[in-house]
Amino acid sequence: MLLWGKIRVMKKIIIVIALLAIAGAGYWYWSNMKIQQESSNVSETWKTYSSPDNGFSIKYDPSLTPEAEDGQVRFYKWGPTQKGETELYDGMAVSIQSMTLTGSLEDFANEEMAQFARVGEITKDLHDVKINGVSAKSYSASGLGDFTVYLVPVNSKKILYIATLAPDPGNLGFQKTIDDMLSTFVLVK
Repeated sequence: MLLWGKIRVMKKIIIVIALLAIAGAGYWYWSNMKIQQESSNVSETWKTYSSPDNGFSIKYDPSLTPEAEDGQVRFYKWGPTQKGETELYDGMAVSIQSMTLTGSLEDFANEEMAQFARVGEITKDLHDVKINGVSAKSYSASGLGDFTVYLVPVNSKKILYIATLAPDPGNLGFQKTIDDMLSTFVLVK
């Protein structure tokens, strides 16, 4: 009789474990489908900014305000606590500027990093990155905010200088918006 009781308990335990496994698999599937739907909806609703003269296009959330001037475009959005006429401490900014190289990309990057180091500090040294499959160099610096800079070679004498900043005290997802934007970046000829 004691053996049959143990067998019934073991069957119940196995059934509970199986139900938990099915529930876990269902939750995993649902959450992954939700993420895929969210990421595919992002780019469908976004606008495209194209700059054939500067050789790139990028998609952006329609809630951002793009401003183009003198070979540079800036996308920005203020958070709820941001005040005007101050440094950006709540919001996001992406700046893309076409620049002419007079030397190597590494020399240019080292000079830029030396300038940042005079007023702040380099928080991540120059390294290779890919932006949506496009080879680039990147470094991070901290001064009046925490910046990430991407240097994208267009040809041997021209680069795109991309600077991003996303202070987000309200955890509103500004960095994710920047990451999503960069995932749509393409060089155009």
